[in-house]
Amino acid sequence: MKSNTKRSAFAILAIVLLVTAIFGAVPTQKAFAGSKGQHVKVTTGKMFSWVELTGYNQNGKWVTEDLNTKFGTSVQDTWWWVGTVNVTDEFPWIVRCHVYVPPTLANSDVVSMSCKL
Repeated sequence: MKSNTKRSAFAILAIVLLVTAIFGAVPTQKAFAGSKGQHVKVTTGKMFSWVELTGYNQNGKWVTEDLNTKFGTSVQDTWWWVGTVNVTDEFPWIVRCHVYVPPTLANSDVVSMSCKL
């Protein structure tokens, strides 16, 4: 009887380890789409421009990210943003616009903003 219990415990442990190896451990700090912030899509109206986004990420940390808006539009997907995100023109360093990014959205994980430079 003890042998069967040990085999069952070993089998369960082996399955858990196998599933973890296949799917990996779930990170605790990563946001999932629509759960702790959104990506930001910026349209500048210029063919090429560099802007700086500042605001809070999914972990509540203040972050800064440079974004090259090729052909006037680009999606910033390094962070999941939440709260107010500021867009600053890289030169002459003037804040051009702000957008409020909600923690959750029903049908998307991208908040679009138009920021004419």
